[in-house]
Amino acid sequence: MDIIWYMFDMIGTIAFAVSGALVGVSRKMDIFGMAVLALATAIGGGVIRDVLLGYFPAQIHFVMWCTLRSFSQ
Repeated sequence: MDIIWYMFDMIGTIAFAVSGALVGVSRKMDIFGMAVLALATAIGGGVIRDVLLGYFPAQIHFVMWCTLRSFSQ
């Protein structure tokens, strides 16, 4: 059963990456711009999905701490 959820997770991550890359193509970006958009949407979409499902990745606490720390200075 775990392999099915893992496959769904990978399909969702790929779908987020493809959507980011398609935005880059529509805006006539170079390969670097498309890669950055694909990576940002894949990671961001995956994290948002996990948080909405109630699973908080271990790195999100560190990212939130760094973000709050940078705004407090």
